[in-house]
Amino acid sequence: MLKTSVRISIASIAAGSLLTIASPAMAYDHLVSAADFIDNALVNGTGSDCVIDWTPGAYSGNTLGAGFFTATISDAQGWNPSDVHLHWGMYCPSSPAYYAHIGTGTYFIQITKAVDIQVGDLLVINSTTGAAGSYSGHTVMITDLPTVISPQIKPFIANATQWRLPMTDSTTSPHGCTDSRYTGACLAANFHAGAGEGEMRIYTDTTTGDLLGYTWSVTSSTTSYFAPEVRPYRVARLNGLMGPAPAEE
Repeated sequence: MLKTSVRISIASIAAGSLLTIASPAMAYDHLVSAADFIDNALVNGTGSDCVIDWTPGAYSGNTLGAGFFTATISDAQGWNPSDVHLHWGMYCPSSPAYYAHIGTGTYFIQITKAVDIQVGDLLVINSTTGAAGSYSGHTVMITDLPTVISPQIKPFIANATQWRLPMTDSTTSPHGCTDSRYTGACLAANFHAGAGEGEMRIYTDTTTGDLLGYTWSVTSSTTSYFAPEVRPYRVARLNGLMGPAPAEE
């Protein structure tokens, strides 16, 4: 289960003093909230909500990528929607909104190399329009350190290194056949949309180590690679978060 893998990852990385602090909670606490929801949710669907009902014994949520992150970071930090608005100027930020805030450094530090990615970081894909098609964007939370894929898997990109990236999100599209949301064989009929865990693949420049494009999963394919100019994405770490606002007396 995700909860187990997250805690193993957190323990091993924390032992190496690689994790940073996102006051007042640790930088990975939103992953623990995500795992708690996935393991215990009675209702786990997809929708535009940014709030999860954490009532003991009755967890329910209908989120997509950005909303799932917003709900889990709110739970980890003890925030209400006003605290979210205080940080990012809106009550329910979209993936394009988070992408923009990463670019300006608003409560994020941008990561540009795979070797610098840590547990708890985000990968946020921007929305796109035009010849490449319309895409609304997406947000995933990274649950373990990326590892080099060797031998490489199609699609092959010249002068690029491939990395396996474990992650959690809420989505209507599976991240390959290892996605936890399959209830049986890797068939569409067995996939349950909602929050779960899976794997993506990122590519880096073999010489510089800089992030290049990505694929939705590590499944071999000839057409699944998205170059940054087609679907831009940013990887970032939470930074300098504030605690919940004091209650009015």
